[in-house]
Amino acid sequence: MAALEPFRVSQRSLRMLAAVAILAVLTVTLAVMGRGGTEEQTLPPVTGSSRNAPAELGDLAPSGPAEGFEADRPSFADVSGDVGLEDDTVDAPRSNVGAFVGGASVGDVDGDGTVDLFVTRVGSANRFYLGLADGSFEDRTDASGLGGRPQGDSDGSAASVWADIDGDDDLDLFVGGVGEQADRLYLNDGSGSFTEESRARGLALHSDDDANPSGGYATMGAAFADWDRDGDVDLVTTHWAPPVWDGVETYATGDDTNLCGIQREPKSGRSGTDPAAPRSRLLENDGTGAFRDVTEELGVDLRRVAAFTPVVADYNDDGWPDLFITGDFCTSRLYQNTGQGGFVDVTARAGVGTDENAMGSVVEDLNHDGTMDWFITSIAPGPNDVGCVDGQVTVGCSGNRLYLGRRDGGFVDATDEFGVREAAWAWGAAGEDLDNDGRRDLVTVNGYSDAGGSTTGPGDAAAADFFAVGAPAVWRGSSGGPWVDDAATVGLVADGQAKSLIPFDHDGDGALDLLIGNTTTSPQLIRSDLMGAGHWLGIQLHDATTPNTRAIGARVRIPKSTDRDEWISEVRSGSGYQSSGPGTLHIGLGESVELDEVEVRWPDSDSYERYDVESLDTTIVIERDSEAG
Repeated sequence: MAALEPFRVSQRSLRMLAAVAILAVLTVTLAVMGRGGTEEQTLPPVTGSSRNAPAELGDLAPSGPAEGFEADRPSFADVSGDVGLEDDTVDAPRSNVGAFVGGASVGDVDGDGTVDLFVTRVGSANRFYLGLADGSFEDRTDASGLGGRPQGDSDGSAASVWADIDGDDDLDLFVGGVGEQADRLYLNDGSGSFTEESRARGLALHSDDDANPSGGYATMGAAFADWDRDGDVDLVTTHWAPPVWDGVETYATGDDTNLCGIQREPKSGRSGTDPAAPRSRLLENDGTGAFRDVTEELGVDLRRVAAFTPVVADYNDDGWPDLFITGDFCTSRLYQNTGQGGFVDVTARAGVGTDENAMGSVVEDLNHDGTMDWFITSIAPGPNDVGCVDGQVTVGCSGNRLYLGRRDGGFVDATDEFGVREAAWAWGAAGEDLDNDGRRDLVTVNGYSDAGGSTTGPGDAAAADFFAVGAPAVWRGSSGGPWVDDAATVGLVADGQAKSLIPFDHDGDGALDLLIGNTTTSPQLIRSDLMGAGHWLGIQLHDATTPNTRAIGARVRIPKSTDRDEWISEVRSGSGYQSSGPGTLHIGLGESVELDEVEVRWPDSDSYERYDVESLDTTIVIERDSEAG
């Protein structure tokens, strides 16, 4: 694959005020003291069926482009061997936490126009693959400085996220530790060689040689974002920890309850997860790439959240990034950014948090109504409720959740209306337009098998067999529901213990390919072929005026037109599950050719700037003008 040569677009001086959706459901005054601001929230008990009753969607129903255009079905093929991702099968991790791991991240670390790959492991060394001009990959783990075998078979890494943390215009790497391996922060010298600097940069909150009475690290997720809008990227890391319950009410698999309604008896006076364990953190960047823990200052208590995936996204369109966290054992949380130096827990008031074992996370506008939606992967009942195990107190079986965003700041559960509940034991997910028809699609990967003797596994042979078979789901977006799982028809196969999923255009043909990270096998590159498909546009943002050179947190908008619904998205660093994408936004346009401009709200701005689009079916780079504003 030849290196991509995107062209750059001009900026108009005209500015537009950002449309701000007022959060009407939050009618109480938020107590904001100093930097912090919090309101204690508890999840309401879940009654009735564990499968939520259908909601009245109204104008939130699935939408799409004008009738008449029918995109070709994508066709996927595994080309891993062709591009040098050779089989490096490793033994199954000897811990239940290791069975959760299969992370991957992509980014152009040496600035040559090709995407490079990083893959995480437990019990063996992580891998770094350098992207070459012909589209293949070369293992450069040792030469890059990103290698090194963990101390023990239960140690290793989970989350990995690329971002420019020090404003020098190259991508650095955060890697979350598992077991006795601490978190790592690798600084890029500009050529793709790295030096580990977690201690010097303030991230060595625990070190490898410190006693770790809590039983090990489990940094399952991470995301960079500029939540204080000071021009640099801050970091949120999420830690998973098992429950510490002595007694738990029997879990019934009928219509009476789910995990979120179970009465739990805390162990030794504690509740939920162990508050003494290493916990999730919000870490503030001082502008030079050094960090300090500001979790408590921001009013966020995550000690009892068994956290997997953080996504930082502006759900109420007020210009301030909010925090979505998927959590195991009914601990998912939504924190609203007050814009005054703190966050407030709005989980219950926003109408989310009914998911039982939340893992993967997608925050995108899936129904094209101009508001962000939240899709969460979890554990599904399966055929004849095979995934529901009597007496199991930690594994629910009510499946995924799709919460549609409303303009009043709340959400509506539309899981069944869209038909996206069932995906076995699902992990990584993405919401992108795979066929360029103008509608976002949903993809999940799955597979769980715990050779380490998990205390959180299904505890039933039939359920274990069901969950061990990896079977991706591809729900193609349509103008009516429910959406149809097309994975078998389009040829998407991932039969390992798949965990992470990253859509990106590897070969520059406008069709999104898929990178899948697995627990015990090499990553898979799944090529997408689209013949005669709709138009598309790729967008990369670059900001040389702030240390946040990749414009993480910027929102891109295309207003609604006669032949196209409104389209919004944001540049992210960290989402899905243990994954991070290249930062390029992909827009499917169907048969529409009327796209003359796009609107960008930069991360530290309250208004949108308009930028000309001179051509479609290509990737453009938008540079922020230093004189803008």
